Amino acid sequence: MTVFDQDYANPNSLTTKSVDLTRKHAQNLTTDIDKWWTQIYKIFDKQNTQTINEKELRVMVKDLLSKLDTNEKKDLMDGYECLISNIPTPAVMILYRISESVTRKYYVLEMGKDPSEGTTLGGMANEIRIKQAKEIEEKKRNKPDAVLNYILSQVDDRNLAQHPERRFEQTEAEEVFIFVKKLINDIHEKLRTEIK
Repeated sequence: MTVFDQDYANPNSLTTKSVDLTRKHAQNLTTDIDKWWTQIYKIFDKQNTQTINEKELRVMVKDLLSKLDTNEKKDLMDGYECLISNIPTPAVMILYRISESVTRKYYVLEMGKDPSEGTTLGGMANEIRIKQAKEIEEKKRNKPDAVLNYILSQVDDRNLAQHPERRFEQTEAEEVFIFVKKLINDIHEKLRTEIK
């Protein structure tokens, strides 16, 4: 009977000749365990992000959390987890969701009202653009707001991201994070200085 033929449910089937372990066996086992731990630590120390240092990313996320509402914070943490786990497509979608949420705050500041339900990032940006263009014509404003231009620069990318067949690489997800980081900071600063 081979080892594989034994009935392992029967406790008597496992009784074999006793083995005496020596100090050498224990030393070999200790050496092997140290090697295993070293390999495990190397796996966890490996950085998944490609253009952003993971430690710096953690610091940036911590800073951004103080500028967001509860749902945006949850989304940012989900996006962060996706980024560091090398899951770029969900990271992009979650990060764009944050960009739409903070853009709503900018919309309220610029337009004096909430956007209509279901208004997209592009829709909000277009309404603000029309208002600001009118203000420029009426000499109430010299130029479009830099935040608006920044949002408009991302609208096409955001629209492409919605297509189900669109997949993102890790570097693209990290670029979207940089966009969202700047957008959060710029809108937060605008809200802080203009609402007093």
